[in-house]
Amino acid sequence: MQFDSHKRLIAILDRLLGRKLPLVINSRGRSNLNVAVSLGRILHDRGIDTTEGVSDVTACTGKAEADCFGLKRSGGPLAATLNTKDAHCDLACVLILAGGIHRGLPLARKSA
Repeated sequence: MQFDSHKRLIAILDRLLGRKLPLVINSRGRSNLNVAVSLGRILHDRGIDTTEGVSDVTACTGKAEADCFGLKRSGGPLAATLNTKDAHCDLACVLILAGGIHRGLPLARKSA
């Protein structure tokens, strides 16, 4: 998360033209808790559902991380699947997740 994450989130939600697609949260590394709270408030005010996981973009298969990042930032729709296999939710994730109208976390898997 960066100090301007709220601006990017608002821009993304504005491009959706009122469609209320769920937001998949993938928060890892150092986080600014004030930014996380701001993102949660924006999501709540916009009526967005939240969950935790990773969006695996089909077009990113076999591409370098930098190339995939550029593809994701293009703003166009991308085919993807939700990966919850290695899901974890830190404090920043919880603060963002709490802003969602309907919130979901993947069920913990039992080890064999």
